[in-house]
Amino acid sequence: NIDVHLSTESSIFHVLIGARRSGSPLGPSASVITLYAAYPDQYSAFRRTLLLEGVDCHPLHGWLSAAHDTSAVHEAAAAFGRAFRRLRGSTEFDL
Repeated sequence: NIDVHLSTESSIFHVLIGARRSGSPLGPSASVITLYAAYPDQYSAFRRTLLLEGVDCHPLHGWLSAAHDTSAVHEAAAAFGRAFRRLRGSTEFDL
């Protein structure tokens, strides 16, 4: 129930905040820069919340590599889920 979309491109994932509201494409595109400029507080809240869940990630994108085993991927995915639950309904994340 929050306007966040994650998409993948090879080993890179992109974070789009406010894409649905703004009508931006839901996938890799230059719109991520526009969205970051439009929603800097939400991107900042997203990054801080991920840090609280133990994930240090750039607010716009992240990478997966051979160094990330299945356990690490599952752990990070669970942390993202917890972060989204924290953000849902947060005044910092109202869009």
